[in-house]
Amino acid sequence: MGACNTKSNAIEGESPPKKTSGQKDDGEEDWHMVNQYKMYNKDIGVGAYGHVRKAVDTNTNVTYAVKIFNMEQLNRRKSISRRATSTALNLVEKEIAVMKKLEHPSCLKLIEVIQDDEEHTLCMVLEYADGGTVMGDEPLQDPIPESKAREIFQQVVSGIDYLHSQLIMHRDIKPENLLWVGGKVKLADYGTASFISADDPKSEETEIVQGTAAFMAPEMCSDDSHHVYSMRKHDIWALGVTLYQMVYGVLPFYR
Repeated sequence: MGACNTKSNAIEGESPPKKTSGQKDDGEEDWHMVNQYKMYNKDIGVGAYGHVRKAVDTNTNVTYAVKIFNMEQLNRRKSISRRATSTALNLVEKEIAVMKKLEHPSCLKLIEVIQDDEEHTLCMVLEYADGGTVMGDEPLQDPIPESKAREIFQQVVSGIDYLHSQLIMHRDIKPENLLWVGGKVKLADYGTASFISADDPKSEETEIVQGTAAFMAPEMCSDDSHHVYSMRKHDIWALGVTLYQMVYGVLPFYR
């Protein structure tokens, strides 16, 4: 059995996994058991630092998505962001810390974290997006009807307002990070999110550029290595670009 490692506060208190592997039902995908979860071995998504698989809680029959990270690879890799000095593991630990604070209908919920020292993996068990993403990552897509886009946008704004009230800046708002979960839209992917301080207004300013280029505010594109920008204002700008793409099916500055 893997042992629980509690070196980081972000993953403190998680239980070690109980595993059963090498099982397959007739006509069904390969799967293995991790604790009470029947984890399918086929990836349903791939991110910058890990991959995503579907799992079913055998106690409740509820389907979840599981983000799986290789701890050794995370420790070796630098974060994908301009002027950042953190490792990929630092960002994943921060993502976990952020998600543990979230309790809002428009924010994707973290169910639990499972760390396996034997397999050197870290698993984040998340709500499953049964309806997929609001839009993909293609620059040209079919627009969403205005009435539907308004409904989606209201939910996203509610989620961002909640995040900001919790002193959390998302920093990567885009249609690809908006998921349909049980007929509702939820904001996902908190890998670039940052905490700010209520006592220090300047804490929402940073030189570190993170996010998706097409959704970045103009001031984030400066070549000046000491240029700072507001993470809060960047979130607001990205909301506007997101709404534009949903309504028109194209990015506002796409050529």
